[in-house]
Amino acid sequence: IVYNGIKLSNFKPQVAHRFKLREKLEISNETLVLLAVGRLVWEKDYENLLASFNLCLSKTENLHLIIIGDGPLKIKLINKAKNLNIINKVTFLGKRNDTKLWYNVADIFVCSSKREGFGIALIEAIASKLPVVSTYEGIVSKFPKNLIIFAETMNYKSLSEAIIKTLNKDSSEKVMISNKLNEFIEKHFSINKIASTWLKIYFK
Repeated sequence: IVYNGIKLSNFKPQVAHRFKLREKLEISNETLVLLAVGRLVWEKDYENLLASFNLCLSKTENLHLIIIGDGPLKIKLINKAKNLNIINKVTFLGKRNDTKLWYNVADIFVCSSKREGFGIALIEAIASKLPVVSTYEGIVSKFPKNLIIFAETMNYKSLSEAIIKTLNKDSSEKVMISNKLNEFIEKHFSINKIASTWLKIYFK
């Protein structure tokens, strides 16, 4: 198997964008932001994410969820956020061509998928030095288990617990985990590494 590769240098943290984009959305610097990136389709299980986020808000109100992506479930998801009375805490940004900038806004990246082919957004988030909460779907299942806080697939309570657990980690531990995750993806998913693998296969 040869995995997807990305140019990791495109996703380095940029503090200036963090403040600028938060100001654009009127999100304070003290608010903890969760970010999800992907099409609004059943595979991503954003209904489960919204239920989980609602449960998180019952434990700590200083949260905001940003979802980047578009798709057939957009209206359904917006209505679910309204029905849960959390629409003022959720921002649907739609499809973006500048997603790499928005990783800077977040404090945690969340992957709630119940089916995932690879999960390139997760790799991009790690390259942006974000802690990750994820189900076991996609490439993340191959990661060192001590570096990712996993949640059960299609289980909003488990996902909520994983998010709260990650939020409660002290800053030094978050930095340590982010650095180790970055080293892992640099070794396995950088575009240079993947290109080198393809060349070895070709020249055989």
